[in-house]
Amino acid sequence: MENYFLPMPLSSWRSTRNVLQDFARVVGAVREFMTPRQRHWYHISLRVSSAGLVTPPIPCVDGSTFDLTLDLTAHTLAICTSKGARVNFDLQDVSADIFIKELLQQLAVLDIYPVIDSAAVSGGSQMKYHSESVRPFWNNLVQIHTALSEFKGQLHGATSPVQLWPHHFDLALLWFSGRQVSGADPSNEEAADEQMNFGFSTGDEGISDPYFYITAYPFPEGLDKTTLPRGAKWNPSWKGAVLMLDEAVSSKDPKALLMEFWRSLHHAGSLLMK
Repeated sequence: MENYFLPMPLSSWRSTRNVLQDFARVVGAVREFMTPRQRHWYHISLRVSSAGLVTPPIPCVDGSTFDLTLDLTAHTLAICTSKGARVNFDLQDVSADIFIKELLQQLAVLDIYPVIDSAAVSGGSQMKYHSESVRPFWNNLVQIHTALSEFKGQLHGATSPVQLWPHHFDLALLWFSGRQVSGADPSNEEAADEQMNFGFSTGDEGISDPYFYITAYPFPEGLDKTTLPRGAKWNPSWKGAVLMLDEAVSSKDPKALLMEFWRSLHHAGSLLMK
Protein backbone atom coordinates (compact mmCIF):
# COMPACT_ATOMS: atom_id res chain seq x y z
CA MET A 1 0.00 0.00 0.00
CA GLU A 2 2.35 2.66 -1.32
CA ASN A 3 2.11 6.07 0.38
CA TYR A 4 -0.63 4.95 2.75
CA PHE A 5 1.33 6.82 5.41
CA LEU A 6 3.96 9.47 4.75
CA PRO A 7 7.04 9.99 6.95
CA MET A 8 6.60 13.05 9.19
CA PRO A 9 9.37 13.22 11.81
CA LEU A 10 8.46 15.89 14.32
CA SER A 11 11.74 17.69 13.68
CA SER A 12 10.63 18.37 10.08
CA TRP A 13 7.56 20.41 11.08
CA ARG A 14 7.74 21.07 14.81
CA SER A 15 7.13 24.84 14.62
CA THR A 16 4.12 24.46 12.31
CA ARG A 17 2.81 21.54 14.42
CA ASN A 18 3.03 23.72 17.52
CA VAL A 19 1.21 26.67 15.96
CA LEU A 20 -1.43 24.36 14.43
CA GLN A 21 -1.95 22.87 17.88
CA ASP A 22 -2.39 26.40 19.24
CA PHE A 23 -5.03 27.03 16.56
CA ALA A 24 -6.79 23.82 17.61
CA ARG A 25 -6.67 24.88 21.27
CA VAL A 26 -8.24 28.22 20.42
CA VAL A 27 -11.02 26.58 18.40
CA GLY A 28 -11.54 24.04 21.20
CA ALA A 29 -11.75 26.87 23.75
CA VAL A 30 -14.45 28.62 21.72
CA ARG A 31 -16.38 25.37 21.55
CA GLU A 32 -15.93 24.71 25.28
CA PHE A 33 -17.20 28.18 26.22
CA MET A 34 -20.35 27.94 24.11
CA THR A 35 -21.23 24.23 24.18
CA PRO A 36 -23.08 22.47 27.02
CA ARG A 37 -20.88 20.04 28.88
CA GLN A 38 -20.69 16.49 27.53
CA ARG A 39 -19.37 13.34 29.17
CA HIS A 40 -15.65 12.71 28.92
CA TRP A 41 -15.03 16.29 27.69
CA TYR A 42 -16.47 15.62 24.23
CA HIS A 43 -17.51 19.30 24.20
CA ILE A 44 -13.92 20.50 23.62
CA SER A 45 -12.71 18.03 20.99
CA LEU A 46 -12.57 18.49 17.22
CA ARG A 47 -13.56 16.13 14.42
CA VAL A 48 -11.90 15.23 11.11
CA SER A 49 -13.77 16.28 7.96
CA SER A 50 -12.83 16.00 4.29
CA ALA A 51 -11.23 19.44 4.54
CA GLY A 52 -9.60 19.49 7.95
CA LEU A 53 -10.48 19.77 11.63
CA VAL A 54 -14.00 20.92 12.39
CA THR A 55 -16.19 21.56 15.40
CA PRO A 56 -19.65 20.00 15.55
CA PRO A 57 -22.35 22.72 15.44
CA ILE A 58 -21.91 25.20 18.31
CA PRO A 59 -25.12 26.74 19.75
CA CYS A 60 -25.66 30.51 19.90
CA VAL A 61 -27.92 32.36 22.35
CA ASP A 62 -30.40 33.20 19.56
CA GLY A 63 -31.01 29.54 18.73
CA SER A 64 -28.77 29.44 15.65
CA THR A 65 -25.53 27.47 15.36
CA PHE A 66 -22.12 27.88 13.81
CA ASP A 67 -19.06 25.74 13.20
CA LEU A 68 -15.36 26.40 12.81
CA THR A 69 -13.12 24.54 10.36
CA LEU A 70 -9.35 24.52 10.30
CA ASP A 71 -9.21 23.79 6.58
CA LEU A 72 -5.95 21.91 5.97
CA THR A 73 -6.53 21.73 2.21
CA ALA A 74 -7.16 25.42 1.53
CA HIS A 75 -5.20 26.49 4.65
CA THR A 76 -7.90 28.78 5.97
CA LEU A 77 -10.10 29.11 9.03
CA ALA A 78 -13.73 28.93 7.94
CA ILE A 79 -16.74 30.08 9.96
CA CYS A 80 -20.18 28.87 8.81
CA THR A 81 -23.49 29.69 10.48
CA SER A 82 -26.93 28.10 10.25
CA LYS A 83 -28.16 31.52 9.04
CA GLY A 84 -26.10 31.16 5.89
CA ALA A 85 -23.12 33.39 6.74
CA ARG A 86 -19.71 32.28 5.48
CA VAL A 87 -16.43 33.87 6.57
CA ASN A 88 -12.85 32.67 6.20
CA PHE A 89 -9.32 33.95 6.56
CA ASP A 90 -5.93 32.70 5.42
CA LEU A 91 -3.67 30.76 7.80
CA GLN A 92 -0.43 30.96 5.83
CA ASP A 93 2.30 32.73 7.86
CA VAL A 94 -0.18 33.44 10.70
CA SER A 95 0.91 33.20 14.35
CA ALA A 96 -1.35 32.04 17.17
CA ASP A 97 -1.74 35.57 18.54
CA ILE A 98 -2.87 36.91 15.15
CA PHE A 99 -5.16 33.89 14.73
CA ILE A 100 -6.94 34.62 18.02
CA LYS A 101 -7.43 38.29 17.21
CA GLU A 102 -8.73 37.60 13.70
CA LEU A 103 -11.06 34.82 14.85
CA LEU A 104 -12.61 36.90 17.63
CA GLN A 105 -13.02 39.88 15.28
CA GLN A 106 -14.75 37.78 12.63
CA LEU A 107 -17.02 36.14 15.21
CA ALA A 108 -17.95 39.58 16.59
CA VAL A 109 -19.05 40.65 13.10
CA LEU A 110 -21.45 37.69 13.27
CA ASP A 111 -22.61 38.78 16.75
CA ILE A 112 -20.85 35.84 18.42
CA TYR A 113 -18.83 36.67 21.54
CA PRO A 114 -16.96 33.78 23.17
CA VAL A 115 -14.71 34.53 26.12
CA ILE A 116 -11.38 32.71 26.07
CA ASP A 117 -8.09 33.06 27.90
CA SER A 118 -5.77 33.98 25.01
CA ALA A 119 -2.58 33.54 27.03
CA ALA A 120 -3.60 30.07 28.19
CA VAL A 121 -4.31 28.74 24.69
CA SER A 122 -1.49 30.37 22.71
CA GLY A 123 1.35 30.96 25.16
CA GLY A 124 2.42 34.08 23.27
CA SER A 125 4.45 32.17 20.67
CA GLN A 126 5.25 34.02 17.44
CA MET A 127 5.77 30.85 15.38
CA LYS A 128 3.86 30.88 12.10
CA TYR A 129 1.85 28.35 10.10
CA HIS A 130 3.42 27.03 6.88
CA SER A 131 1.11 25.10 4.58
CA GLU A 132 3.71 22.81 2.98
CA SER A 133 4.72 21.46 6.38
CA VAL A 134 1.14 20.33 7.04
CA ARG A 135 0.67 18.13 3.97
CA PRO A 136 2.17 14.85 5.30
CA PHE A 137 0.24 15.28 8.55
CA TRP A 138 -3.04 15.81 6.71
CA ASN A 139 -2.45 12.77 4.47
CA ASN A 140 -1.79 10.61 7.53
CA LEU A 141 -4.65 12.04 9.57
CA VAL A 142 -7.16 11.16 6.84
CA GLN A 143 -5.93 7.56 6.72
CA ILE A 144 -5.82 7.19 10.51
CA HIS A 145 -9.31 8.64 10.90
CA THR A 146 -10.66 6.16 8.34
CA ALA A 147 -8.91 3.25 10.07
CA LEU A 148 -10.12 4.30 13.53
CA SER A 149 -13.67 4.69 12.20
CA GLU A 150 -13.53 1.18 10.73
CA PHE A 151 -12.15 -0.18 14.01
CA LYS A 152 -14.87 1.64 15.97
CA GLY A 153 -17.54 -0.05 13.85
CA GLN A 154 -16.19 -3.48 14.80
CA LEU A 155 -16.37 -2.93 18.56
CA HIS A 156 -19.16 -4.06 20.84
CA GLY A 157 -20.19 -1.68 23.59
CA ALA A 158 -20.07 2.07 23.95
CA THR A 159 -17.43 4.10 22.13
CA SER A 160 -16.57 7.78 21.84
CA PRO A 161 -16.49 9.71 18.59
CA VAL A 162 -13.20 9.54 16.71
CA GLN A 163 -11.93 12.92 17.86
CA LEU A 164 -8.88 15.15 18.03
CA TRP A 165 -7.93 16.43 21.47
CA PRO A 166 -6.41 19.94 21.21
CA HIS A 167 -4.49 19.76 24.51
CA HIS A 168 -2.30 16.82 23.37
CA PHE A 169 -3.03 17.07 19.65
CA ASP A 170 -3.85 13.39 19.35
CA LEU A 171 -6.57 11.67 17.34
CA ALA A 172 -8.24 9.07 19.52
CA LEU A 173 -11.10 6.66 20.17
CA LEU A 174 -12.35 5.56 23.59
CA TRP A 175 -13.93 2.13 24.16
CA PHE A 176 -15.88 1.45 27.35
CA SER A 177 -16.16 -2.01 28.88
CA GLY A 178 -19.51 -1.13 30.49
CA ARG A 179 -18.16 -1.74 34.00
CA GLN A 180 -17.67 0.80 36.75
CA VAL A 181 -14.34 1.08 38.55
CA SER A 182 -14.71 -0.27 42.07
CA GLY A 183 -14.80 2.47 44.69
CA ALA A 184 -15.01 5.34 42.20
CA ASP A 185 -17.73 7.99 42.35
CA PRO A 186 -20.24 6.96 39.62
CA SER A 187 -21.03 10.62 38.90
CA ASN A 188 -17.39 11.23 37.92
CA GLU A 189 -17.17 9.39 34.63
CA GLU A 190 -13.46 10.15 34.21
CA ALA A 191 -12.71 8.05 37.29
CA ALA A 192 -15.62 5.62 37.17
CA ASP A 193 -15.83 4.34 33.57
CA GLU A 194 -13.54 1.40 32.77
CA GLN A 195 -12.06 2.08 29.33
CA MET A 196 -9.37 1.66 26.70
CA ASN A 197 -7.94 4.45 24.55
CA PHE A 198 -6.70 3.93 20.98
CA GLY A 199 -4.98 6.82 19.25
CA PHE A 200 -2.24 8.61 17.37
CA SER A 201 0.11 11.34 18.59
CA THR A 202 2.34 13.60 16.49
CA GLY A 203 5.01 13.30 19.19
CA ASP A 204 5.59 14.85 22.60
CA GLU A 205 8.15 15.31 25.35
CA GLY A 206 8.06 11.62 26.25
CA ILE A 207 8.22 10.20 22.71
CA SER A 208 9.77 12.63 20.26
CA ASP A 209 8.30 11.28 16.99
CA PRO A 210 4.79 10.30 15.82
CA TYR A 211 3.33 7.14 17.31
CA PHE A 212 0.19 5.08 17.70
CA TYR A 213 -0.78 4.14 21.24
CA ILE A 214 -3.11 2.04 23.35
CA THR A 215 -3.78 2.63 27.04
CA ALA A 216 -6.31 1.23 29.52
CA TYR A 217 -7.94 2.57 32.67
CA PRO A 218 -7.59 1.09 35.14
CA PHE A 219 -4.70 -0.90 33.65
CA PRO A 220 -5.70 -4.57 33.95
CA GLU A 221 -3.15 -6.90 35.50
CA GLY A 222 -1.51 -9.03 32.83
CA LEU A 223 -2.29 -6.81 29.84
CA ASP A 224 1.40 -5.96 29.46
CA LYS A 225 2.12 -9.68 28.97
CA THR A 226 0.20 -9.62 25.69
CA THR A 227 2.30 -10.38 22.62
CA LEU A 228 2.45 -7.31 20.41
CA PRO A 229 2.63 -7.13 16.62
CA ARG A 230 6.04 -6.67 14.99
CA GLY A 231 7.56 -3.29 15.79
CA ALA A 232 5.23 -2.46 18.69
CA LYS A 233 6.48 -2.22 22.28
CA TRP A 234 5.31 -1.56 25.81
CA ASN A 235 5.98 1.85 27.32
CA PRO A 236 6.28 1.41 31.09
CA SER A 237 6.37 5.14 31.87
CA TRP A 238 2.63 5.52 31.25
CA LYS A 239 1.61 1.85 30.99
CA GLY A 240 0.63 1.55 27.38
CA ALA A 241 1.60 0.01 24.06
CA VAL A 242 3.32 2.03 21.34
CA LEU A 243 3.76 1.55 17.60
CA MET A 244 5.93 4.21 15.98
CA LEU A 245 4.62 5.71 12.75
CA ASP A 246 7.94 4.87 11.07
CA GLU A 247 7.26 1.18 11.71
CA ALA A 248 3.95 1.47 9.88
CA VAL A 249 5.47 3.54 7.05
CA SER A 250 8.06 0.81 6.38
CA SER A 251 5.54 -2.05 6.65
CA LYS A 252 4.40 -3.93 3.53
CA ASP A 253 0.79 -3.39 4.65
CA PRO A 254 0.61 -0.40 7.03
CA LYS A 255 -3.14 -0.58 7.58
CA ALA A 256 -3.07 -4.30 8.37
CA LEU A 257 -0.28 -3.76 10.91
CA LEU A 258 -2.18 -0.91 12.55
CA MET A 259 -5.46 -2.82 12.73
CA GLU A 260 -3.67 -5.85 14.19
CA PHE A 261 -2.14 -3.58 16.84
CA TRP A 262 -5.52 -2.17 17.87
CA ARG A 263 -7.52 -5.41 17.56
CA SER A 264 -5.08 -7.66 19.44
CA LEU A 265 -4.81 -5.29 22.40
CA HIS A 266 -8.56 -4.66 22.50
CA HIS A 267 -9.22 -8.40 22.52
CA ALA A 268 -6.76 -8.97 25.34
CA GLY A 269 -8.00 -5.96 27.31
CA SER A 270 -11.67 -6.87 26.95
CA LEU A 271 -11.00 -10.38 28.29
CA LEU A 272 -9.07 -9.06 31.27
CA MET A 273 -11.73 -6.46 32.06
CA LYS A 274 -14.49 -9.06 32.49
